[in-house]
Amino acid sequence: VAVSGDTVVVGALGEDSNTTGVNGNQADNTANASGAAYVFPLALVNGQCPPTWEQRGTAPGPSGLASPAMAYDLDRKVAVLFGGHSLGGVSTGTWEWNGVDWNLRAVGSGPTDRIFGRMVYDSVRKECVYFGGSRPSSGAYVAETWTWNGSAWTLKSVSGPSARNNFAMTFDGQRGRVVLFGGYNGSVLGDTWEWDGFNWSNRTPAAGPMPSSRDGAAMAYNPVLQVSMLHGGGSILTGPRRDTWAWNGVAWTQLADGPYSRVQHQMYFDNIRAQVIAFGGITSGTTYRSDLTAITGNGWGTFLSQGPFARSDAGLCFDVDRNRLIVACGSTSTGAVLGDTWEFDGSRWIPMTGPAPSPRFGAAHVFAPELGGAVMFGGILDLASPSPSARSDEMWIQSPSGWGRLESSGPAARAYASLAPAGTGRLL
Repeated sequence: VAVSGDTVVVGALGEDSNTTGVNGNQADNTANASGAAYVFPLALVNGQCPPTWEQRGTAPGPSGLASPAMAYDLDRKVAVLFGGHSLGGVSTGTWEWNGVDWNLRAVGSGPTDRIFGRMVYDSVRKECVYFGGSRPSSGAYVAETWTWNGSAWTLKSVSGPSARNNFAMTFDGQRGRVVLFGGYNGSVLGDTWEWDGFNWSNRTPAAGPMPSSRDGAAMAYNPVLQVSMLHGGGSILTGPRRDTWAWNGVAWTQLADGPYSRVQHQMYFDNIRAQVIAFGGITSGTTYRSDLTAITGNGWGTFLSQGPFARSDAGLCFDVDRNRLIVACGSTSTGAVLGDTWEFDGSRWIPMTGPAPSPRFGAAHVFAPELGGAVMFGGILDLASPSPSARSDEMWIQSPSGWGRLESSGPAARAYASLAPAGTGRLL
């Protein structure tokens, strides 16, 4: 039971319910033992409390994913998420977040399985633009340009930048151009490209200062300064970088270095603070970050150091209508692949949804501070008929920010086992 303001919520563990979101089909009980929540609003109607409870199902969303692409659709007022990889494979799902629920809009009808592609919203042509990535199924790098208009994917081009993944990309709203830099295709790249909605153009300067070749960098457009800002990234030879650059459509200009080097982070423009802000990423080895760090003109300064579970390769965008940062999914230093959704309202982080283990009993639990939380392994999934085939080999970790699935390629599926710390981040 939970009480928030004028609302009471009662959780129903193991209840049959396939209701999703708010005002769903309460008669749909086809998802066995999925759980549900009953919501009772206490606000008075005609001077009296409402006479009935309202069933609201658990809010489904993307399963644990790392390296999804995400952009905010300014015209349809939704965050769009595509792709990414999980412990179960690579996603081809297209999801949309409206501030309340995730909705699965398409599966397998657009780009094929791929990871480390990038997506931005083209506000001139009113469509999301997705480029590149790599296909784990074949190991191939991709050079396709796709667009999503809110209902369907369209393949726009197969020419332009060479096939690659892990590049930086943003949309220059002043000039109506998608800007792309760097990436990796077996070699670390350092070229600059622009997409005008129909064709790609190589805009790499012939001379003058410019960022070195790199992958894992992040980029965001600053409409106040009218430049695309690039920060971080690196290569196998150099490791993470801390330099910052600005692209005005003609030339690159180097700005002040960031407070630390990092790769696999994200950047966005915060409309409230009128600043480009970096989130998360990896600074070195297994040091993952969770802070928001702002670029003020040519300088840097951290304005918030506590974010959700430190992570890299998250999906991120800024909801300009509600003035909220949205962070979804990502991966952690422990190997967990996250499926949570968070919003930052300018002063606090708000957990919205997240993955969780399916209903079970007979699982093993232990608190493992070196891994970041409580760990659960195994258990029996079928509450009605606990047959051997219903046993689980899943390992989950619960941190203050929610549940995350851990890689588990060890013990076979089982129940009523025991877990114990074995030192140095190990479990027995």
